[in-house]
Amino acid sequence: MLSQVLPLASEQGFDPQINITAEDVEGVSRPCPDMLNLAIDKLRIRDCHSVIQVGDTPADILAGQAAGVTTVGIIEGSSLIGLSEEEFSHLPFAKRNSLNNEAAAKLQRAGADYIVQNAKDLMRLIKELDSEKIVS
Repeated sequence: MLSQVLPLASEQGFDPQINITAEDVEGVSRPCPDMLNLAIDKLRIRDCHSVIQVGDTPADILAGQAAGVTTVGIIEGSSLIGLSEEEFSHLPFAKRNSLNNEAAAKLQRAGADYIVQNAKDLMRLIKELDSEKIVS
């Protein structure tokens, strides 16, 4: 999957320093925090409170909680909605709103510290958290 995703991400200006998959931690995946902990280790991050786990599923949120990091649920493009951007955009507004609300509720029940609609909102949140020194 990474061989397909990374070139697309790079075209949009996103080139991660490291990539961790379940294969890197003997097949252990979320909600266990092993992948996140390995990333923290490889990046030599000393304070896990300076880390943000962004995810679109309850398992992502639970993994972040288990690792002791700040968790952010993201709704747009969420696996919880399970539709392509095109499919979603063709739905009536009320249905889109309902699906967004359902996804947000699931992320909230999982215990997300914050929930954002999309990447633009995520960037605003990161700046806000950094300015408040909640995450540095």
